[in-house]
Amino acid sequence: MFNLTKLIKYIALHAFTFLMVVVPLYAVTITLPLIFPPRELFDLMLLYGSAICLLLLPIQTGLQLDALIRFDLPPFLLSYYFQYDVDKKLPHEVLEPVKSRLGVLVLILLLAGGYVAWPFFIVYGFVLVYMKFVQYELYKPENIMILVDKLSRLFPSLLIALFLFIVFSVFAIQRRARSR
Repeated sequence: MFNLTKLIKYIALHAFTFLMVVVPLYAVTITLPLIFPPRELFDLMLLYGSAICLLLLPIQTGLQLDALIRFDLPPFLLSYYFQYDVDKKLPHEVLEPVKSRLGVLVLILLLAGGYVAWPFFIVYGFVLVYMKFVQYELYKPENIMILVDKLSRLFPSLLIALFLFIVFSVFAIQRRARSR
């Protein structure tokens, strides 16, 4: 049966999680060339946070891709482990730290700085997006061409390959866990 409220919740949550992946990924890719090689302690902290985000974001995307295909609500890793009681079984077995290596990895990454780094890069990403795209006059054709050129140079090809590899690995692990 078609349920409009479930469809609206499905679309809104998927759009939210997609935004929570794209915006920090944009911030990380802008930040990496500026802080590598690190010259001071703050650069090292940003590099550490960037590494954690570069591991967590594709995992989130893989889980979202699986949820998108199954027409289910995606888990949002930043709040996932706080939503459920400690004594009860988690709804996504692949994120269960007792049963899954991926669950252990996600929990370690979140506890090792993901709860600080990810929100930091979300806020920083929104600031960058506002500064770069909102204040930009998009209605002129020459500005559209400049914008497309900037977006095409945004992600280095190796970073995209690594991101896609992790996304599809998590997707495959999630599918295999569901088929058992």
